[in-house]
Amino acid sequence: MTRAGCIRVGIGGWTYATHRTVLANAGAAIERFMASGVLCLGAKLGPILWQFAPTKRFDAGDFERFLMIDGAKERAPAAAQALIARLKRTPRA
Repeated sequence: MTRAGCIRVGIGGWTYATHRTVLANAGAAIERFMASGVLCLGAKLGPILWQFAPTKRFDAGDFERFLMIDGAKERAPAAAQALIARLKRTPRA
């Protein structure tokens, strides 16, 4: 049961972060994903679905390191500001 105005939005994570040989190296990709505007949803942000490559073999340690990547959410606002600044400098056609 939900109340009016309490809708939460689920989002699919970027395959750029999940389709890689070593998931533990996805920190920068997750940071860019978070900086892309996902955090603007605030309290309306629901679950994030990370869909892994169908060819990815299960490696408990690698998946654990991926899920424990910390700091990406905290660094995302700074990354978003850098992205905005870069887009402002890019000439438009």
